Amino acid sequence: MLAKFGLGFAGLADNHEVSGYVAIRDEIDPAALLEAMSDKGHALALPVIIAPDQALFLAGWTPGDDMAKGPMDIPEPVRNAASVSVDVDCMLVPLLAVDRRGYRLGYGGGFYDRTIAALSKLKAIKTVGLAFDEQIVDAVPHDDYDQRLDWILTPSGPIECQDN
Repeated sequence: MLAKFGLGFAGLADNHEVSGYVAIRDEIDPAALLEAMSDKGHALALPVIIAPDQALFLAGWTPGDDMAKGPMDIPEPVRNAASVSVDVDCMLVPLLAVDRRGYRLGYGGGFYDRTIAALSKLKAIKTVGLAFDEQIVDAVPHDDYDQRLDWILTPSGPIECQDN
């Protein structure tokens, strides 16, 4: 359902590196989108939790690679996967709720905020929150450390986040 949009709307041409995620609970599943990105030549990465207070390790991954349960029982690429993906051009971000300014609610660990902040110090990256249409709300409470998304992608299409 999301794969039909691709990531061109975010200015992402082919052959870039995209960090995805494995959906848990009621999160929208990015698997088909990640597979489509792989088919277009994008290198992929998935997050690996190192410690509760650290940014995510982004391990190189290809659909079909071996996975293992991580510390939060979320499937992660096995540790012998490719090295850290410091060249990520786009990060797909899971969420529970999001507003049109790009503020999101997740499960409260702060992993994505820390990771986006760390990657943004290295280079400009695009962040795309993946959501069901009904997860878009009027306003999400946020703090100074919360990182805004650039885009939201729903089954209805992409929405560019605006700071207004």
